[in-house]
Amino acid sequence: MFKTIKKSEIFLIIIMIAIIALIAHFTLIARNQFLRFIYPVEAQLSKYSVSCSDQSPTWMKQALIETTLKHGSLSNQLVYISPHGKSYHCENGWVGTPIISKYVDVNTRYRYASMTKPVTASLVLNLVSEKRLKLDDTLVSYLPELKTFKDERIKNITIENLLTHTSGFDRLKSNDPLFNTYEKPWCPYNLDKLKNIKLDHSPGQAYHYDNRNYCLLSLVLEKVERKPFRQILRDYIPIHNHNIQFIDGPFGEDEVTYDFRYEPVFTKSYIGMLDFQALSPVAGLSGSAIAYAGLLRK
Repeated sequence: MFKTIKKSEIFLIIIMIAIIALIAHFTLIARNQFLRFIYPVEAQLSKYSVSCSDQSPTWMKQALIETTLKHGSLSNQLVYISPHGKSYHCENGWVGTPIISKYVDVNTRYRYASMTKPVTASLVLNLVSEKRLKLDDTLVSYLPELKTFKDERIKNITIENLLTHTSGFDRLKSNDPLFNTYEKPWCPYNLDKLKNIKLDHSPGQAYHYDNRNYCLLSLVLEKVERKPFRQILRDYIPIHNHNIQFIDGPFGEDEVTYDFRYEPVFTKSYIGMLDFQALSPVAGLSGSAIAYAGLLRK
């Protein structure tokens, strides 16, 4: 009545179960581990997708290949503007899923992340050059609604301290609220928090990178200009002419999506974890490398 199962059939079933278990493990449980394992194969394919503009220096192509093979970045843009103003560019990799999505080109957007900060700094320095702001102005002089502070040293923080990350905030010693997940940061929404904060260092004492500095700078800009930060930036810099955009969460179709295989904390769900409005002056812009290089040159 019952068919006798051969040893070879049992072995085949075991092999099939093992294959299914491995696939399930590496795609559902240890997906990043699997993606890291296959990275060298994808990197070889990405290496051969490098495309450069005419007469680009040979080091540009070599730099992209080095970045792809040794530094875990499959999709890249590189731009060089010569002292004479001539632009050269190289690109490689894909906008989305490797191999099956479209190739990166010169106009593809990337999230500038903290490279947004130099743009915010340029707005501050524009106001300084217009004599509407001074580098030795104190932060609190633009926040008259705040009268008393638990740490009196906050009264000594200057615009220059904020620009140069010497304000006394140190994200390695105290909480940097801009990257708290699923939580509204006190800057820029609740400045009363400043009254009870204790600085990690005295202003001007040492350099310590911290996102709070540029969030507070954006509030100074808003006080001077009497406009929201995003509007100030658009008024001073025609970012729309360069397809530079503010980020509001999801990736755009013309924007390279993050590759999280080497990321220890964040995943694709990060777009729902952060307050992108608050991040506007800190890490809020997205655009191409050639657009950013053009802004820096100006």
